Amino acid sequence: MSCATEIEIDFQKEGGRATSNKKSDTDLSLKSENFSTIVYRNNGENFRPQDWNRLRTIAEGNPDEEKIGFFGVGFYSVFSVCEEPMVISGDHVLAFKWVKDQLRTMFGDSKNQAKDNKWTEFVFDLRSHVPLPEVTPFGRFLANAITFTRNVISVDILVCGRPVLKIRKTLRNKHTASFFETQEMAKYVCVRVRVRVRVCV
Repeated sequence: MSCATEIEIDFQKEGGRATSNKKSDTDLSLKSENFSTIVYRNNGENFRPQDWNRLRTIAEGNPDEEKIGFFGVGFYSVFSVCEEPMVISGDHVLAFKWVKDQLRTMFGDSKNQAKDNKWTEFVFDLRSHVPLPEVTPFGRFLANAITFTRNVISVDILVCGRPVLKIRKTLRNKHTASFFETQEMAKYVCVRVRVRVRVCV
Protein backbone atom coordinates (compact mmCIF):
# COMPACT_ATOMS: atom_id res chain seq x y z
CA MET A 1 0.00 0.00 0.00
CA SER A 2 3.01 2.24 -0.64
CA CYS A 3 2.02 5.95 -0.60
CA ALA A 4 -1.68 5.14 -1.14
CA THR A 5 -4.01 8.03 -0.30
CA GLU A 6 -7.30 6.42 -1.40
CA ILE A 7 -8.77 3.01 -0.56
CA GLU A 8 -11.92 1.25 -1.74
CA ILE A 9 -13.43 -1.95 -0.33
CA ASP A 10 -16.10 -3.40 -2.60
CA PHE A 11 -18.40 -6.20 -1.38
CA GLN A 12 -19.60 -8.15 -4.42
CA LYS A 13 -22.17 -10.86 -5.05
CA GLU A 14 -22.02 -13.61 -7.59
CA GLY A 15 -23.50 -11.93 -10.63
CA GLY A 16 -22.35 -8.52 -9.39
CA ARG A 17 -25.58 -7.01 -8.02
CA ALA A 18 -27.19 -6.67 -4.64
CA THR A 19 -30.90 -7.43 -4.49
CA SER A 20 -32.08 -3.94 -3.65
CA ASN A 21 -31.54 -0.92 -5.86
CA LYS A 22 -33.78 1.45 -3.90
CA LYS A 23 -32.12 4.53 -2.53
CA SER A 24 -34.33 4.37 0.58
CA ASP A 25 -33.15 0.84 1.38
CA THR A 26 -29.79 2.05 2.35
CA ASP A 27 -29.26 -0.45 4.94
CA LEU A 28 -29.98 -1.72 1.48
CA SER A 29 -31.79 -4.68 2.88
CA LEU A 30 -28.17 -5.57 2.88
CA LYS A 31 -28.42 -7.12 6.28
CA SER A 32 -29.97 -10.10 4.55
CA GLU A 33 -27.47 -10.12 1.68
CA ASN A 34 -24.43 -12.37 1.60
CA PHE A 35 -21.36 -11.53 -0.44
CA SER A 36 -19.01 -13.89 -2.21
CA THR A 37 -16.12 -11.58 -3.13
CA ILE A 38 -14.29 -8.66 -1.55
CA VAL A 39 -12.22 -6.39 -3.80
CA TYR A 40 -9.72 -4.13 -2.05
CA ARG A 41 -8.26 -1.28 -4.13
CA ASN A 42 -5.72 1.43 -3.44
CA ASN A 43 -4.06 4.14 -5.50
CA GLY A 44 -0.55 3.53 -4.20
CA GLU A 45 2.46 2.86 -6.38
CA ASN A 46 2.06 0.04 -8.87
CA PHE A 47 3.89 -3.18 -8.07
CA ARG A 48 7.53 -3.26 -9.15
CA PRO A 49 9.27 -6.43 -10.40
CA GLN A 50 10.67 -7.07 -6.91
CA ASP A 51 7.16 -6.73 -5.43
CA TRP A 52 5.77 -9.33 -7.83
CA ASN A 53 8.70 -11.63 -7.08
CA ARG A 54 8.19 -11.22 -3.35
CA LEU A 55 4.51 -12.00 -3.71
CA ARG A 56 5.37 -15.23 -5.53
CA THR A 57 7.58 -16.27 -2.63
CA ILE A 58 5.53 -14.92 0.25
CA ALA A 59 7.87 -16.19 2.95
CA GLU A 60 10.51 -13.65 1.92
CA GLY A 61 8.15 -10.95 3.10
CA ASN A 62 8.61 -7.22 2.94
CA PRO A 63 11.86 -5.97 4.54
CA ASP A 64 10.46 -2.45 5.01
CA GLU A 65 9.00 -2.33 8.52
CA GLU A 66 7.16 0.93 7.75
CA LYS A 67 4.94 -0.75 5.15
CA ILE A 68 2.01 -3.10 5.56
CA GLY A 69 3.04 -6.64 4.78
CA PHE A 70 6.29 -6.53 6.77
CA PHE A 71 7.84 -10.01 6.41
CA GLY A 72 4.80 -11.19 4.45
CA VAL A 73 2.56 -11.55 7.50
CA GLY A 74 -0.13 -9.29 6.02
CA PHE A 75 -0.59 -11.26 2.83
CA TYR A 76 -0.44 -14.64 4.56
CA SER A 77 -3.60 -13.67 6.44
CA VAL A 78 -5.71 -13.55 3.26
CA PHE A 79 -5.48 -17.33 2.97
CA SER A 80 -7.61 -17.60 6.11
CA VAL A 81 -10.58 -16.19 4.18
CA CYS A 82 -9.92 -17.15 0.56
CA GLU A 83 -8.23 -19.98 -1.32
CA GLU A 84 -7.04 -18.26 -4.49
CA PRO A 85 -6.40 -14.50 -4.14
CA MET A 86 -5.61 -12.40 -7.20
CA VAL A 87 -3.61 -9.17 -7.45
CA ILE A 88 -3.92 -6.69 -10.33
CA SER A 89 -1.46 -3.79 -10.48
CA GLY A 90 -0.45 -1.65 -13.42
CA ASP A 91 -0.49 -3.81 -16.54
CA HIS A 92 -0.05 -7.12 -14.76
CA VAL A 93 -2.04 -9.67 -12.80
CA LEU A 94 -0.89 -12.44 -10.48
CA ALA A 95 -3.30 -15.19 -9.46
CA PHE A 96 -2.77 -17.92 -6.89
CA LYS A 97 -4.18 -21.29 -7.98
CA TRP A 98 -4.24 -24.67 -6.28
CA VAL A 99 -3.10 -27.57 -8.45
CA LYS A 100 -3.95 -30.65 -6.43
CA ASP A 101 -2.22 -29.90 -3.13
CA GLN A 102 0.30 -27.38 -4.50
CA LEU A 103 -0.23 -23.61 -4.50
CA ARG A 104 0.92 -22.15 -7.83
CA THR A 105 1.06 -18.62 -9.21
CA MET A 106 0.00 -17.46 -12.66
CA PHE A 107 1.41 -14.15 -13.90
CA GLY A 108 0.37 -12.23 -16.99
CA ASP A 109 -1.15 -9.18 -18.66
CA SER A 110 -4.04 -7.67 -16.71
CA LYS A 111 -5.96 -6.68 -19.87
CA ASN A 112 -7.33 -3.64 -18.05
CA GLN A 113 -9.12 -5.72 -15.43
CA ALA A 114 -8.44 -3.16 -12.70
CA LYS A 115 -10.39 0.09 -12.29
CA ASP A 116 -7.55 1.73 -14.18
CA ASN A 117 -3.85 1.09 -14.17
CA LYS A 118 -3.27 3.69 -11.46
CA TRP A 119 -5.05 1.43 -8.96
CA THR A 120 -3.90 -1.84 -7.44
CA GLU A 121 -6.62 -4.42 -6.75
CA PHE A 122 -6.67 -7.43 -4.48
CA VAL A 123 -9.53 -9.79 -5.33
CA PHE A 124 -10.63 -12.24 -2.66
CA ASP A 125 -13.17 -14.91 -3.59
CA LEU A 126 -14.25 -15.91 -0.10
CA ARG A 127 -14.33 -19.45 1.28
CA SER A 128 -17.75 -18.69 2.78
CA HIS A 129 -20.19 -15.95 1.84
CA VAL A 130 -20.32 -13.13 4.39
CA PRO A 131 -22.87 -10.44 5.31
CA LEU A 132 -22.04 -6.75 5.04
CA PRO A 133 -20.72 -5.41 8.37
CA GLU A 134 -23.15 -3.09 10.17
CA VAL A 135 -22.46 0.28 8.60
CA THR A 136 -22.25 2.57 11.64
CA PRO A 137 -19.91 0.41 13.80
CA PHE A 138 -17.81 -0.34 10.71
CA GLY A 139 -17.63 3.39 10.02
CA ARG A 140 -16.46 4.09 13.57
CA PHE A 141 -13.78 1.43 13.26
CA LEU A 142 -12.53 2.81 9.93
CA ALA A 143 -12.64 6.41 11.16
CA ASN A 144 -10.44 5.39 14.09
CA ALA A 145 -8.11 3.41 11.84
CA ILE A 146 -7.62 6.16 9.25
CA THR A 147 -6.29 8.58 11.87
CA PHE A 148 -3.29 6.31 12.44
CA THR A 149 -2.29 6.11 8.78
CA ARG A 150 0.43 8.33 7.41
CA ASN A 151 -0.90 8.84 3.89
CA VAL A 152 -4.46 7.52 3.62
CA ILE A 153 -7.09 10.28 3.57
CA SER A 154 -10.02 8.50 1.91
CA VAL A 155 -11.78 5.15 2.42
CA ASP A 156 -14.90 4.18 0.46
CA ILE A 157 -17.03 1.11 1.13
CA LEU A 158 -19.03 -0.09 -1.86
CA VAL A 159 -21.62 -2.77 -2.50
CA CYS A 160 -21.45 -4.13 -6.06
CA GLY A 161 -19.82 -0.85 -7.10
CA ARG A 162 -22.32 1.40 -5.31
CA PRO A 163 -21.03 3.65 -2.48
CA VAL A 164 -22.42 2.88 0.98
CA LEU A 165 -19.91 4.64 3.20
CA LYS A 166 -17.37 7.40 2.57
CA ILE A 167 -14.68 8.35 5.06
CA ARG A 168 -12.50 11.43 4.65
CA LYS A 169 -9.63 12.65 6.80
CA THR A 170 -8.70 16.31 6.89
CA LEU A 171 -5.56 17.58 8.59
CA ARG A 172 -6.02 20.62 10.77
CA ASN A 173 -4.72 21.46 14.23
CA LYS A 174 -6.11 18.10 15.28
CA HIS A 175 -6.76 15.01 13.19
CA THR A 176 -10.36 14.97 12.06
CA ALA A 177 -12.12 12.34 10.05
CA SER A 178 -15.59 12.54 8.65
CA PHE A 179 -17.57 9.65 7.31
CA PHE A 180 -20.66 9.80 5.17
CA GLU A 181 -23.24 7.05 5.33
CA THR A 182 -25.82 6.62 2.61
CA GLN A 183 -28.86 6.89 4.86
CA GLU A 184 -31.84 9.21 4.67
CA MET A 185 -31.34 10.66 8.14
CA ALA A 186 -28.15 12.43 9.15
CA LYS A 187 -26.82 11.71 12.59
CA TYR A 188 -23.73 12.45 14.60
CA VAL A 189 -21.61 9.91 16.39
CA CYS A 190 -18.48 10.43 18.40
CA VAL A 191 -15.40 8.25 18.37
CA ARG A 192 -11.82 9.15 19.24
CA VAL A 193 -11.96 11.74 16.52
CA ARG A 194 -14.90 13.86 15.44
CA VAL A 195 -17.06 11.92 13.04
CA ARG A 196 -19.92 13.27 10.94
CA VAL A 197 -22.45 11.08 9.22
CA ARG A 198 -24.24 12.68 6.27
CA VAL A 199 -26.33 11.73 3.28
CA CYS A 200 -24.05 11.12 0.31
CA VAL A 201 -26.54 10.10 -2.40
